[in-house]
Amino acid sequence: MRKNSPPKFLMNVAPYFQDFIRTVNKYHITHFFHDITYGHNKISILTPDSEMLRFYYENNIPIACCNEFGRILADGMYINKTLMNQYNDYPVLFSKLRDAGLKRSICYGENALHYVMREEDCQHMFTFFFDLPEDDFLHLLINQHAIIQDTIDHYNFIAKDILLEAKSSENRITLPNVRDFRYSSPLEGSSFKLDWDHIFQYSFEQWDQILKKPRYWFRLQKGTVIFSRMEIKVSIELLKGKHAGEIANVLNIKQTTVESYLQNIKNKLGATSKSEIVEYIIGARLLHQISL
Repeated sequence: MRKNSPPKFLMNVAPYFQDFIRTVNKYHITHFFHDITYGHNKISILTPDSEMLRFYYENNIPIACCNEFGRILADGMYINKTLMNQYNDYPVLFSKLRDAGLKRSICYGENALHYVMREEDCQHMFTFFFDLPEDDFLHLLINQHAIIQDTIDHYNFIAKDILLEAKSSENRITLPNVRDFRYSSPLEGSSFKLDWDHIFQYSFEQWDQILKKPRYWFRLQKGTVIFSRMEIKVSIELLKGKHAGEIANVLNIKQTTVESYLQNIKNKLGATSKSEIVEYIIGARLLHQISL
């Protein structure tokens, strides 16, 4: 039977990592996660915020960029945009994490760095969230990348006893793979499984070629809605995990225009947030209704 809370050890050490964050905030690091994956959806999560750990546990937030053997990422550094663009499951994880963070006034900005390091029996992912504009963030990575490695080395040294305990079997959580993750559908009042293979069988560039009509009719439980071609393109980029500014750059339009499209989409679907737009699009299988 499922426990009511995550392993007590992981909850109790959260304040320790708050002290660690204070030592690195001079680099504009606002938050930190250390995920240890073992395969078969087993994971230990070390974070300064015990309530975020509880959120992961109670809501079965999926493990992204993993298969049954653990992380599919090679050792090295990754930035958010790389994972957003290359792995279809990552936007689901990050959007849920970002929404949860906003409710708790935690800054999960667009700029995050992930460092993957493997051991014989597990894979470590150290994630640092930065409160920096993109240009400054990239400047830090290019010109001061040694800071990140030094920070991780320092963390591993001062936290070595905690890490040994965190890896013990009783401190591991079982979370779903994103392909097995089920959303609560605002359309049907029930859960549904994401049909990633259909939605992402085409690249976003291919979708751009497929969408030729000026407008499209979609069937919802409450009736029929009409989307313009641009509204569909904006929706697809939103599914990719992009924010309004990034969508504007991709579609070569103004950010205010994107925000106007997003508001139109919310009105048509009856959604109140961007995450609900994603849930409606997937739950109502809107992209499946387009004749390809």
